[in-house]
Amino acid sequence: MMCELTAVLYGGRCPYTEAKHAGSLPDPDSSYPHTHLSQELAEQLLKALAATLDGNDEMGLFVVECGSFVGGSAVRLARALKACAQQGAAVLCIDPFCGDAAMWSNHNGWRDWLQLGGGRPRLFEQFVSNVLEAELESMILPMCTTSCAGLGALRRLHMSPLPGVSRIPRPHLIYLDTAHEEGETLVEVRAAYELLRPGGFLLGDDWNWPAVRSDVLRFAHTQRLSAIELPDTIATIFSRVLQDEHCQSKHRNINTQM
Repeated sequence: MMCELTAVLYGGRCPYTEAKHAGSLPDPDSSYPHTHLSQELAEQLLKALAATLDGNDEMGLFVVECGSFVGGSAVRLARALKACAQQGAAVLCIDPFCGDAAMWSNHNGWRDWLQLGGGRPRLFEQFVSNVLEAELESMILPMCTTSCAGLGALRRLHMSPLPGVSRIPRPHLIYLDTAHEEGETLVEVRAAYELLRPGGFLLGDDWNWPAVRSDVLRFAHTQRLSAIELPDTIATIFSRVLQDEHCQSKHRNINTQM
Protein backbone atom coordinates (compact mmCIF):
# COMPACT_ATOMS: atom_id res chain seq x y z
CA MET A 1 0.00 0.00 0.00
CA MET A 2 2.77 2.46 0.86
CA CYS A 3 4.47 2.01 -2.51
CA GLU A 4 1.19 2.67 -4.31
CA LEU A 5 0.40 5.76 -2.24
CA THR A 6 3.90 7.16 -2.63
CA ALA A 7 3.79 6.60 -6.38
CA VAL A 8 0.41 8.31 -6.77
CA LEU A 9 0.91 11.22 -4.36
CA TYR A 10 4.65 11.88 -4.64
CA GLY A 11 5.64 10.38 -7.97
CA GLY A 12 7.67 7.79 -6.09
CA ARG A 13 9.75 10.33 -4.17
CA CYS A 14 10.10 9.69 -0.43
CA PRO A 15 8.94 12.66 1.71
CA TYR A 16 11.02 11.47 4.67
CA THR A 17 14.25 11.43 2.65
CA GLU A 18 13.53 14.87 1.23
CA ALA A 19 12.62 16.28 4.64
CA LYS A 20 15.92 15.05 6.09
CA HIS A 21 17.88 16.57 3.20
CA ALA A 22 16.01 19.88 3.45
CA GLY A 23 17.51 20.74 6.84
CA SER A 24 18.00 19.66 10.42
CA LEU A 25 15.10 17.95 12.15
CA PRO A 26 14.17 18.63 15.78
CA ASP A 27 14.73 15.98 18.40
CA PRO A 28 11.85 13.50 18.74
CA ASP A 29 9.22 14.74 21.18
CA SER A 30 6.11 12.73 22.06
CA SER A 31 5.09 14.90 25.01
CA TYR A 32 1.98 16.39 23.35
CA PRO A 33 -0.80 15.32 25.76
CA HIS A 34 -4.00 15.88 23.76
CA THR A 35 -4.27 12.59 21.88
CA HIS A 36 -7.32 10.69 23.08
CA LEU A 37 -7.10 7.74 20.69
CA SER A 38 -6.00 4.81 22.81
CA GLN A 39 -3.92 1.90 21.55
CA GLU A 40 -6.60 -0.47 22.85
CA LEU A 41 -9.42 1.16 20.87
CA ALA A 42 -7.32 1.34 17.71
CA GLU A 43 -6.47 -2.35 17.92
CA GLN A 44 -10.07 -3.31 18.64
CA LEU A 45 -11.41 -1.45 15.61
CA LEU A 46 -8.66 -2.57 13.25
CA LYS A 47 -8.87 -6.22 14.29
CA ALA A 48 -12.60 -6.11 13.63
CA LEU A 49 -12.04 -4.56 10.21
CA ALA A 50 -9.25 -7.03 9.40
CA ALA A 51 -11.72 -9.86 9.98
CA THR A 52 -13.86 -8.53 7.13
CA LEU A 53 -11.05 -8.56 4.54
CA ASP A 54 -11.32 -10.93 1.63
CA GLY A 55 -9.10 -12.01 -1.24
CA ASN A 56 -9.62 -8.69 -3.01
CA ASP A 57 -7.89 -6.74 -0.22
CA GLU A 58 -4.35 -7.85 -0.96
CA MET A 59 -2.83 -4.58 0.26
CA GLY A 60 -4.37 -4.82 3.73
CA LEU A 61 -6.14 -2.15 5.74
CA PHE A 62 -6.02 1.47 4.61
CA VAL A 63 -6.32 4.10 7.35
CA VAL A 64 -6.64 7.85 6.79
CA GLU A 65 -6.02 10.33 9.57
CA CYS A 66 -7.02 13.98 9.25
CA GLY A 67 -5.26 16.17 11.77
CA SER A 68 -2.03 14.37 12.60
CA PHE A 69 -0.18 17.25 14.29
CA VAL A 70 3.12 15.75 15.52
CA GLY A 71 2.22 12.11 14.90
CA GLY A 72 1.09 10.75 18.27
CA SER A 73 -2.13 9.12 17.10
CA ALA A 74 -0.60 8.10 13.75
CA VAL A 75 2.07 6.12 15.60
CA ARG A 76 -0.62 4.42 17.69
CA LEU A 77 -2.62 3.54 14.58
CA ALA A 78 0.44 2.10 12.84
CA ARG A 79 1.39 0.04 15.90
CA ALA A 80 -2.19 -1.21 16.10
CA LEU A 81 -1.97 -2.29 12.45
CA LYS A 82 1.20 -4.20 13.28
CA ALA A 83 -0.59 -5.87 16.18
CA CYS A 84 -3.24 -6.98 13.70
CA ALA A 85 -0.52 -8.50 11.48
CA GLN A 86 -1.33 -5.92 8.80
CA GLN A 87 2.21 -5.49 7.51
CA GLY A 88 1.11 -4.26 4.08
CA ALA A 89 -1.24 -1.66 5.55
CA ALA A 90 -0.77 2.11 5.60
CA VAL A 91 -1.73 5.21 7.57
CA LEU A 92 -2.10 8.30 5.38
CA CYS A 93 -1.80 11.47 7.47
CA ILE A 94 -3.58 14.50 6.00
CA ASP A 95 -2.53 17.73 7.69
CA PRO A 96 -1.23 21.13 6.52
CA PHE A 97 0.94 21.10 9.67
CA CYS A 98 0.21 24.75 10.41
CA GLY A 99 -1.85 24.49 13.61
CA ASP A 100 -5.44 25.52 14.29
CA ALA A 101 -7.34 28.61 15.44
CA ALA A 102 -6.95 27.74 19.12
CA MET A 103 -3.16 27.56 18.80
CA TRP A 104 -2.80 30.75 16.78
CA SER A 105 -5.07 32.62 19.24
CA ASN A 106 -2.92 31.22 22.08
CA HIS A 107 -5.84 29.49 23.81
CA ASN A 108 -4.53 28.12 27.11
CA GLY A 109 -1.02 29.07 25.99
CA TRP A 110 -1.18 26.58 23.12
CA ARG A 111 0.78 28.80 20.68
CA ASP A 112 3.99 27.19 21.95
CA TRP A 113 2.85 23.90 20.38
CA LEU A 114 3.31 25.52 16.94
CA GLN A 115 7.11 25.58 17.39
CA LEU A 116 7.30 28.80 15.38
CA GLY A 117 10.59 29.42 13.62
CA GLY A 118 11.54 31.28 10.47
CA GLY A 119 8.06 32.77 10.30
CA ARG A 120 6.16 29.46 10.23
CA PRO A 121 5.29 26.44 12.38
CA ARG A 122 7.75 23.52 12.32
CA LEU A 123 5.13 20.88 12.98
CA PHE A 124 5.90 18.87 9.85
CA GLU A 125 9.55 18.56 10.83
CA GLN A 126 8.48 17.40 14.31
CA PHE A 127 6.08 14.90 12.76
CA VAL A 128 8.85 13.47 10.55
CA SER A 129 11.25 13.25 13.49
CA ASN A 130 8.69 11.43 15.65
CA VAL A 131 7.75 8.93 12.92
CA LEU A 132 11.41 8.18 12.20
CA GLU A 133 12.09 7.69 15.91
CA ALA A 134 9.24 5.18 16.05
CA GLU A 135 10.67 3.44 12.96
CA LEU A 136 7.26 3.51 11.27
CA GLU A 137 8.08 5.41 8.09
CA SER A 138 7.29 2.25 6.13
CA MET A 139 3.66 2.47 7.31
CA ILE A 140 2.95 6.18 7.82
CA LEU A 141 2.82 8.64 4.92
CA PRO A 142 2.19 12.39 5.33
CA MET A 143 0.02 14.37 2.91
CA CYS A 144 0.63 18.04 3.54
CA THR A 145 -2.70 19.66 2.74
CA THR A 146 -6.02 20.51 4.37
CA SER A 147 -8.48 17.77 5.26
CA CYS A 148 -11.00 18.86 2.63
CA ALA A 149 -8.37 19.06 -0.12
CA GLY A 150 -6.84 15.73 0.89
CA LEU A 151 -10.13 13.86 1.17
CA GLY A 152 -11.28 15.37 -2.11
CA ALA A 153 -8.09 14.30 -3.85
CA LEU A 154 -8.43 10.75 -2.54
CA ARG A 155 -12.01 10.60 -3.79
CA ARG A 156 -10.91 11.75 -7.25
CA LEU A 157 -8.01 9.30 -7.32
CA HIS A 158 -10.39 6.49 -6.40
CA MET A 159 -13.00 7.42 -9.00
CA SER A 160 -10.54 8.35 -11.77
CA PRO A 161 -7.09 6.82 -11.20
CA LEU A 162 -4.09 8.40 -12.89
CA PRO A 163 -2.73 6.61 -15.97
CA GLY A 164 -0.18 3.94 -15.15
CA VAL A 165 -0.75 3.87 -11.38
CA SER A 166 -2.99 1.91 -9.05
CA ARG A 167 -6.43 3.11 -8.03
CA ILE A 168 -6.46 4.55 -4.50
CA PRO A 169 -8.89 2.38 -2.48
CA ARG A 170 -11.52 3.76 -0.16
CA PRO A 171 -10.26 3.79 3.45
CA HIS A 172 -11.35 1.15 5.95
CA LEU A 173 -11.03 3.67 8.79
CA ILE A 174 -10.87 7.47 8.90
CA TYR A 175 -9.84 9.26 12.08
CA LEU A 176 -10.76 12.96 12.34
CA ASP A 177 -9.01 15.26 14.80
CA THR A 178 -8.93 18.53 12.92
CA ALA A 179 -10.21 22.09 13.17
CA HIS A 180 -12.82 21.80 15.95
CA GLU A 181 -14.61 24.84 14.50
CA GLU A 182 -18.39 24.80 14.07
CA GLY A 183 -19.37 24.44 10.43
CA GLU A 184 -15.89 23.39 9.40
CA THR A 185 -16.18 20.13 11.30
CA LEU A 186 -19.49 19.41 9.54
CA VAL A 187 -17.87 19.83 6.11
CA GLU A 188 -15.01 17.51 7.10
CA VAL A 189 -17.31 14.82 8.51
CA ARG A 190 -19.38 14.85 5.32
CA ALA A 191 -16.31 14.57 3.11
CA ALA A 192 -14.86 11.76 5.21
CA TYR A 193 -18.09 9.78 5.28
CA GLU A 194 -18.46 10.05 1.50
CA LEU A 195 -14.95 8.65 1.03
CA LEU A 196 -15.27 5.82 3.57
CA ARG A 197 -15.79 2.35 2.17
CA PRO A 198 -18.98 0.45 3.05
CA GLY A 199 -18.48 -1.21 6.42
CA GLY A 200 -15.66 1.12 7.36
CA PHE A 201 -15.44 3.24 10.49
CA LEU A 202 -15.39 7.02 10.82
CA LEU A 203 -13.88 7.86 14.20
CA GLY A 204 -13.70 11.38 15.60
CA ASP A 205 -11.93 12.93 18.57
CA ASP A 206 -12.91 15.65 21.04
CA TRP A 207 -16.61 14.93 21.49
CA ASN A 208 -16.44 17.23 24.52
CA TRP A 209 -15.86 20.30 22.31
CA PRO A 210 -19.27 22.03 21.80
CA ALA A 211 -18.55 22.87 18.15
CA VAL A 212 -17.54 19.29 17.37
CA ARG A 213 -20.54 17.80 19.18
CA SER A 214 -22.95 20.19 17.44
CA ASP A 215 -21.67 19.39 13.94
CA VAL A 216 -21.53 15.64 14.56
CA LEU A 217 -25.12 15.62 15.78
CA ARG A 218 -26.23 17.70 12.79
CA PHE A 219 -24.55 15.24 10.45
CA ALA A 220 -26.03 12.23 12.24
CA HIS A 221 -29.51 13.76 12.03
CA THR A 222 -29.34 14.54 8.30
CA GLN A 223 -27.93 11.08 7.49
CA ARG A 224 -30.22 9.24 9.94
CA LEU A 225 -27.22 7.72 11.63
CA SER A 226 -26.59 6.69 15.21
CA ALA A 227 -23.21 7.47 16.70
CA ILE A 228 -21.51 5.17 19.16
CA GLU A 229 -20.31 7.49 21.92
CA LEU A 230 -17.12 6.50 23.72
CA PRO A 231 -16.73 8.74 26.79
CA ASP A 232 -13.38 7.26 27.82
CA THR A 233 -11.78 8.38 24.55
CA ILE A 234 -13.95 11.46 24.07
CA ALA A 235 -14.82 10.18 20.62
CA THR A 236 -17.68 9.09 18.40
CA ILE A 237 -17.91 6.40 15.77
CA PHE A 238 -20.00 6.14 12.63
CA SER A 239 -20.04 3.10 10.41
CA ARG A 240 -20.93 3.44 6.74
CA VAL A 241 -23.90 1.29 5.74
CA LEU A 242 -22.97 -2.23 4.71
CA GLN A 243 -24.40 -3.76 1.57
CA ASP A 244 -23.11 -7.30 1.90
CA GLU A 245 -24.99 -9.64 4.30
CA HIS A 246 -21.80 -11.52 5.21
CA CYS A 247 -20.17 -8.24 6.26
CA GLN A 248 -23.35 -7.16 8.07
CA SER A 249 -23.14 -10.22 10.30
CA LYS A 250 -19.52 -9.49 11.21
CA HIS A 251 -20.34 -5.82 11.79
CA ARG A 252 -23.11 -6.66 14.24
CA ASN A 253 -20.52 -8.63 16.20
CA ILE A 254 -18.23 -5.58 16.20
CA ASN A 255 -20.93 -3.37 17.73
CA THR A 256 -21.67 -5.84 20.53
CA GLN A 257 -18.00 -5.79 21.57
CA MET A 258 -17.93 -2.01 22.19
